[in-house]
Amino acid sequence: GDLSNAHIVITHYEGLVAQIETLKKIKWATVVCDESHRMKNRKSKRFKALKKLQAGHHIALTGTLMDKNPSEAWTILNWMFPVTFEGYWMFYDRYVNYKDNHFGGRIVLGPKNVEELARQLAPFTFRRTKAEVAPQLPPKITTNVPIELDGEQWAWYQKFKEQALINIPEL
Repeated sequence: GDLSNAHIVITHYEGLVAQIETLKKIKWATVVCDESHRMKNRKSKRFKALKKLQAGHHIALTGTLMDKNPSEAWTILNWMFPVTFEGYWMFYDRYVNYKDNHFGGRIVLGPKNVEELARQLAPFTFRRTKAEVAPQLPPKITTNVPIELDGEQWAWYQKFKEQALINIPEL
């Protein structure tokens, strides 16, 4: 529809991607991206659509800025600050702990240079703890449930673990 007189437009990622040809023509004052970790990576349709929007300000909201893969944090940072966080591979090599797989790709093992990365992110992040936001919530409860594997299942588990196709912490 015609959004030229709209003061506020609320959409979801699928709507953004589907309507990007219309939305990219509008000069937005501010674009707020909730659940911004859902941009995922630099090749995703969501990220590419968000990059096409013209806006004076970008605000990203997420509770999981870096869920094991710092390169996904780069996606958010590049969307908000494309000049400061221009170089994907420079960021990746500096902050992503990875190993090569057998198919010519990489397996992300987690972040590296974590303290430096935290200092890099500090000026751009505002963090609140669960205790500050929702003190009425009880503490997190973790329950370990042992699973017995038969011989063939155990062999597959060991094979995948050796190839780092799975990352299961030892208990």
